[in-house]
Amino acid sequence: MKIIGIILGIILVVVVFFVSKGKKEPVIPTKDVDVLGLEELLQFFKRPEIISLLKQDSNTIPVATKKLKKDGKIYVVACVFDKKANSILAFEKATAWNAKKLDDRLAQTFDDKEMIVLR
Repeated sequence: MKIIGIILGIILVVVVFFVSKGKKEPVIPTKDVDVLGLEELLQFFKRPEIISLLKQDSNTIPVATKKLKKDGKIYVVACVFDKKANSILAFEKATAWNAKKLDDRLAQTFDDKEMIVLR
């Protein structure tokens, strides 16, 4: 039952990201890249402030989502998700990328999933 709640919460977060995409300024700082690699994504979670958020509470998890946009680019968001509150923790610290493609390792990690939880 908790898994369903987490998944619903993450879906809600993804919907908010894409609805807000039409605004002049993105809600989450977004970088345009040709190729997004697994290492670049992991670097987000290695930042001291992100590690601190993840260690503060056992209910926080490192999450990345991806969405294929109409223009063919792949929108990837990295954030810290609070399972208990069912929301993004420290929304202002999340990072997003518009990538033309994912490197092989990141593509394999996502596979056919829209969301991954990194451990």
